[in-house]
Amino acid sequence: MKHFFLIIHCLLVSATLYAQNIKVQDIKIPYEKHVLDNGLTVLLHEDHKAPIVAVNVWYHVGSKDEKEGKTGFAHLFEHLMFQGSENFNDEYIRGLEQIGATDINGTTFFDRTNYFQTVPRQQLDAALFLESDRMGHFEKAITQARLDEQRKVVKNEKRQNYQKPYGLVYEHLIQGSFPKGHPYGWLPIGSMEDLDRASLQDVKEWFKNNYGAANAVLVLAGDLDPKEALEKVKKYFGSIGPGPARSRPEQWIASRRESKRIIASDHVPMARLYLAWNVPGIRNEELSDLNLACEILAGGKTSRMYQKLLIEKQLVSSIGCSILALELSSILYLEANPKPGIDLKTIEKEIRSVLSDFTRKGPKKSELNLAKAEILSSQIRRLEKVGGMGGKAQILAYYETYFGNASMFQEALEEIENRTRKSVRAQSKKWLSSGDLALEVLPFPEYQPDSADANRSVFPVSQELTPATFPKIERARLSNGMEVILSKRGNSPLISTQLALKGGYAADPKGSEGLGKVMMSLMDEATKKRKLKELSMIKTKLGAQIHSSIAANEFHVHLSSLQSTFSESLDLMAEIALSPAFSHKDLTRIQGILSQGIIRAQGDPSSRAGRLQSMMSFPEGHPYHKASDGTLRPETLKAFTQHQIVSHYKHYFSPQNALFFAVGNISLSQLVEQLEHSFGAWKGEQVSPPSIAEIKAKTKEIQIYLSHVEGSTQTAISGAKLLSPIAPEQIPSSNMAAMIIGSAPMTNRINMNLREDKGWTYVAYARLRNIDQQSMVTLSTSVQKDKTAPAMKEIIKEFKGVSLKTKPITQKEFLTHRKNAVEKLGGLWESNAEILSRVQNSVLSGFADTFYATYPQKLIELKRSEVAQQASDLFSPQSFVFVLVGDLKEIEGPIRDLKLGQVHIVDEQGKILR
Repeated sequence: MKHFFLIIHCLLVSATLYAQNIKVQDIKIPYEKHVLDNGLTVLLHEDHKAPIVAVNVWYHVGSKDEKEGKTGFAHLFEHLMFQGSENFNDEYIRGLEQIGATDINGTTFFDRTNYFQTVPRQQLDAALFLESDRMGHFEKAITQARLDEQRKVVKNEKRQNYQKPYGLVYEHLIQGSFPKGHPYGWLPIGSMEDLDRASLQDVKEWFKNNYGAANAVLVLAGDLDPKEALEKVKKYFGSIGPGPARSRPEQWIASRRESKRIIASDHVPMARLYLAWNVPGIRNEELSDLNLACEILAGGKTSRMYQKLLIEKQLVSSIGCSILALELSSILYLEANPKPGIDLKTIEKEIRSVLSDFTRKGPKKSELNLAKAEILSSQIRRLEKVGGMGGKAQILAYYETYFGNASMFQEALEEIENRTRKSVRAQSKKWLSSGDLALEVLPFPEYQPDSADANRSVFPVSQELTPATFPKIERARLSNGMEVILSKRGNSPLISTQLALKGGYAADPKGSEGLGKVMMSLMDEATKKRKLKELSMIKTKLGAQIHSSIAANEFHVHLSSLQSTFSESLDLMAEIALSPAFSHKDLTRIQGILSQGIIRAQGDPSSRAGRLQSMMSFPEGHPYHKASDGTLRPETLKAFTQHQIVSHYKHYFSPQNALFFAVGNISLSQLVEQLEHSFGAWKGEQVSPPSIAEIKAKTKEIQIYLSHVEGSTQTAISGAKLLSPIAPEQIPSSNMAAMIIGSAPMTNRINMNLREDKGWTYVAYARLRNIDQQSMVTLSTSVQKDKTAPAMKEIIKEFKGVSLKTKPITQKEFLTHRKNAVEKLGGLWESNAEILSRVQNSVLSGFADTFYATYPQKLIELKRSEVAQQASDLFSPQSFVFVLVGDLKEIEGPIRDLKLGQVHIVDEQGKILR
């Protein structure tokens, strides 16, 4: 029997049309495989498009290897692996910052733990040193202090990710799906009680038993010479012990015949329904059929349930199907969000009707071809990057870890291609006809309590700074006046484009906040020639991704196309952008979906804080006085008419107001020729974009706005300070200052204080944001509720330390971050989308076309004094506006006691209550 690998469940996206020009044989990742004498499996893949190498280490150990009473060890140990090893006894991230690493992370799942980073090619020795040191020289670096610190961080991670609306869903699904004693009976994050019981000896035993070389796969992918790379691997990893022999269970599906139901009440704004089935694990070919069934049933806008429940009957605001693909057993589950006033039982009845019809009759040929094509095109997209969460290194590591053969990647896709209508129907009937788990998540009533309380010698860091090269910007203009900006680069299978028109949500008329958001959401729904389903089918046939969006000052229509189908994809993009249907039926549906989105966001502390921040920072009536998605209030969205949408569109959608950005392997002349064909007939008048005035802070005093969420275990903290627009020549120093204080991943001052030193949060950051006529410093974090006031005190202390220069930026700090900033550009500029974003930013901001080409050298030439002064100016706490969302019964008093500034209480829509 052929083994089948289910495409990772996060790739399950919309069902699509089978495209004859997308072939399995085109999807290849050539590699070399070597097994060292100590058992370490090494895979090497060459990709010379960028001067970087992805380093990916997978250990075949996860939460299923734990025991009841000692859960969460795999995940806790992943955190500890970033705290230093015997010969690099410092934060692992600090080592990576010295070498310009990008895509840095580690993750723990049920069956595996992985660590990955992408580094400049000249820093491969350093990365291998670090990874090998924590694989083979880690035990003596584990201290009680580090264990205690990371135990706090993990607890905060659990509070942040699970103690929020719908956060307990997966715990209910896991515990409801698997019987007691099953290795999948708990989440990888484990229980807090088990984490409290974890001893230093327990952790060291976990390392000895699971982190041997023979239990690991190392993948190097990128700008490398395989022979040279293998020698480096042998140098650093060859002396590490293999670890003990291991045995693993092969399969335990825990299938059910009877139905099971869980009704869970939680602090959620709306009810939600899940239907789940235990299905075979990833090495069982039957899962390929179920993967396709999942796509066809509820994988996207062309799926049966989307069309039936959302479009035709308008019972739900969203519906989807996913598969949690694991080794021993997988879970296929449907998720449905009802529209207001619709009972879950009504939705469940319709879902079961669609499912019953499918298991009896199976898929149509067109449906099956759609699902197959989406998987193939999505795999081509994953081949653009060598590293990160979904790149080629990750793919190779996945197959080698689970199948012992990375070539199974190709065989798995062939398995998908060979599935038939008969096989999909048979496996759907076998696995989805009985034994379901129904999970109803219901809003918890607003109860109130009684008023009376009842009593690791040399770290091999290359000192060579190798600035990344930014592709040249070329310009042209179409016969109709539309400006074209191209950044040509080879070695990419994709062409990325964006049509940008000045306006954005700042152009919403006063009292019509969200008009632009509704308009751009509607553009994805239908054109005057085609409805949603046909549009979705054509996109998939072409392997094209087209969507519309809105920013503060622009309307965007995006296209990511395969090179082979660019001309046809561009025509479709033009149709969507130039002839949207804006039907009344679609308008009503989109208004409902967006309004419900606002309500859901208002119920989540972090989302509410983000929404309220702009409202509290900018005065009412100002173009920026609305959430970052361009909306304000649900009732405003529902009032828009078809006439308003069409008028707004006609006013701003003109070639005189448009810029067309493109990045990919295409010449300017070729691009212009194709654009003339697709957009040349488009005509329009000159457009005057909205005039926006810079807002100066009214007071130097700190302003604090508190908003209540009953029973919240975390407090979301958001902050913003309005600044005059930052001049282009000051951007390198400003970015560097922000990086040190708040935006460097993990090692910025604020995060090191609140997360690493205190253990009060999972992550904290502060960044620079630039929009038309305004720059801003923004801050965001979420802390445990009893640390709200102490966290605010620490944030202000960090701001004062740099602004008053009592804790100035040190030379060591400056040199470390500058080196990191220069060297990581190669990784940051790898994909077309990343290049396009920066080209757009440069052009729309009025910068010289050489801005990003010269940016690396400007970073190299920076002086500490420049950065220190910028940090002092940017991060003075004066005039900061903070929004805190949490349980006011717990946080209001302590915040007022700090006496930082004026404190106001606001509701979820920003209305001041007191």
